[in-house]
This record gives sequence, C-alpha cells and structure tokens, in this order.
Amino acid sequence: MSNEGGPAFPIPLNAMDTWDASKYGNPNGMTLRDYFAAAALTGLLSQGYHVNTVAEAWNIADAMLKARNA
Repeated sequence: MSNEGGPAFPIPLNAMDTWDASKYGNPNGMTLRDYFAAAALTGLLSQGYHVNTVAEAWNIADAMLKARNA
C-alpha cells in the first residue's frame, strides 16, 4: 500500500532542533498504518485468531486508512 498514513506520533517541529536521533531514533516514529496494524493484531490475537493473523491485521489497517481518507 502506498498510503502509509503519515507518522503516528510525530515530534513537534519546535522540538526538532533539540531532537537527538542517535538517542531517540527517527523523529517520525512508526507510520499510522503500522499503528493500526499493531492495534488490529492485538485485538485478533486476544480473540484467539492465529492463522494468517498478521496478514489480516495489515488488511484491517489498510481498510482503516481507506475509511479515514474517504
């Protein structure tokens, strides 16, 4: 999917001049798609789903991004 939804927890621009990437990593963090997939995976696993669960989590994340952009 080309639309990753942008960063899930971006660092405010006014904090960028003091951001130390060697300590804290990429200031953009995970994408919104990553965050949605992790939340979906947590829910699926908590309900006992195991077969193709990761692929289904990505499908759910893509559906959430599509609905968000509709």
